[in-house]
Amino acid sequence: MPMEGVQKLADFMQRFQKKYSRDSAMLSQPSTITSLFSEFVRANPNQTVKSIRGYTESGEPIIDTLSYTDIDQKANQFAHDLLGIGIEKGDRVAVMLPSSVREELVADLGIWKAGGVRVPFKNQWGSAEIEKYLKATRPKAIVIHEAYYDQSLAQLISEFEDLSIYIVHEGES
Repeated sequence: MPMEGVQKLADFMQRFQKKYSRDSAMLSQPSTITSLFSEFVRANPNQTVKSIRGYTESGEPIIDTLSYTDIDQKANQFAHDLLGIGIEKGDRVAVMLPSSVREELVADLGIWKAGGVRVPFKNQWGSAEIEKYLKATRPKAIVIHEAYYDQSLAQLISEFEDLSIYIVHEGES
């Protein structure tokens, strides 16, 4: 996400907070990141986010552009999918995705909208680190990009009986 996009979102959230901090009716209702994001989407439906998805063979960046409305809709669908596999408020969801603002933003918002807690996993970890972290955090689900889901990881994950697997395919988020 270009810095100006991050700054616009931060500025909006600051204005939103200032506006409602003076409103006693609003003070009685807690705000969440997801509710603030939804408010931002309503106020800026056509505002876009640009992120680098990858690079061509010649080294040129491949730019993805999505509106905040698209991100919100994708996050809502992802939250619905998580609820469908049994995620409940407070459940931990491990996330193993490429470093992409778009994918991580959709994943985070979707997890939060479903009431879950994001547990970040590094895609550079080997089986031993992943196993250790799975045992320590005991997530109810793991969201993993298809590029990282190989036979050895599938075998490792299968050892955790109550762990649901959600595979993200290229271009799906």
